Amino acid sequence: MKVCRKKGVWTLAFALALVSLLSGVQKMSAAGAVEVDRECSITFKLENVEAEYTELAGLEIPVRIYRVADMDASGNYTPCTGYEELDFAGADEHTTAESWRQMAESAANLVQSAAMDPEKEIVLNKAEAVQDTISGLSAGMYLVKAESVTSPEYSYAFTPYLISLPNNYYYETQDDAWIYDVTADVKPDQSVRYGNLEIIKELTSYNQSLGDAYFVFQVEAEKDGKSVYSDAVAINFNAPGQKRVLVRHIPAGAQVTVTEAYSGGSYQPVGAQSQQVMVIADEDAQNPVSVTFKNAYDGRTNNSLGIVNHFTYTDGTWDVEQQTDSTQQ
Repeated sequence: MKVCRKKGVWTLAFALALVSLLSGVQKMSAAGAVEVDRECSITFKLENVEAEYTELAGLEIPVRIYRVADMDASGNYTPCTGYEELDFAGADEHTTAESWRQMAESAANLVQSAAMDPEKEIVLNKAEAVQDTISGLSAGMYLVKAESVTSPEYSYAFTPYLISLPNNYYYETQDDAWIYDVTADVKPDQSVRYGNLEIIKELTSYNQSLGDAYFVFQVEAEKDGKSVYSDAVAINFNAPGQKRVLVRHIPAGAQVTVTEAYSGGSYQPVGAQSQQVMVIADEDAQNPVSVTFKNAYDGRTNNSLGIVNHFTYTDGTWDVEQQTDSTQQ
C-alpha cells in the first residue's frame, strides 16, 4: 500500500488538460466532490498512426504508469512517498505547459533513479491480445511512460507526461463533470535511423611501372523518391589486393546506387560497374551492407591520377576535404 504525504495542498479547481501532452493547466470551478473510492481507467490512443506513422501500428509499445500523488475528495493532491519534490502545491492557472513538462521529466527521473515499480503496465499493439486500456486505478496523479521502439527505418520516442484521474474537460466541452474513464494520447516523436555502406574494391593484377591505380566511386541514395545522400569516394592501389571504404550515416531503408565512375587509366572492370543495395540500420544484423567491384590490368600504359572533393555540412557551413584515398579517412 502506497504511503502519501502532504506537501502543500491546493484545490483542484481547474481542468488538467495533460491528456493532450503539454497542453497546460486551466483553472476552473471544481465539479463537486471527487468520488475517491470510484475506480478510474485510462484508454491509450496512438496519435498520427494512420496519417504519418503507419508502421507504428505493427510495433508493440510497452507503457507503464506510476502513481505520483494521491487525490482527496476536494481535489487536493498529496505527493506519494518518493515523489515529495514534485510541487503540486505551487501549481495554479499560471502554470505553463513547459512547467508541467519539467515536472513530468522530474517524476520520470525519480522513477529511474529510485527504480520505482509501476502501478500498472500495458503493451499497446500486442499481437496476441490487443490492449489499450488500464483499469482499476485509484484517484490521483499518474506519470505515463511509454518505452521507445524501433522499426527497420525509424526510432520512436515518447515524452513522459502527467495525467489526473479523474479528469475534467470543462475548457473543451463546457461540462465540468469529473471523468473517471479517461482517453490519453500517446504521441510519437520519429527520428531516422542510419546505417553504413562498405565498398570493397579488389585489384586482381597491377602494372607497377605505371604508378598508383586510382579508382572513383559515386554513391547516390534515394528514399521515398527523394535524394537523401550523394558523395564520391576514392580508392588508390600501389599493389594488387583488396581495399575497403566505409560510407557512413546513410538513412536506413535508402536504396543506394554505387557506380564505379573512374576505373583507372589502364584497368578494366570485371563485372558490373554499377550496383544497388538497401541500407540497414546500425544496430541491426547485416549492417553494414556491402558491394564489391573488381578490376584487372588491361595492357594499356595510361597513368591514373585524381583527387576527390569530399564535402561536409556542419552548423550551416560547407567544408571541403580533398582525398586521394578514402580508405584512409
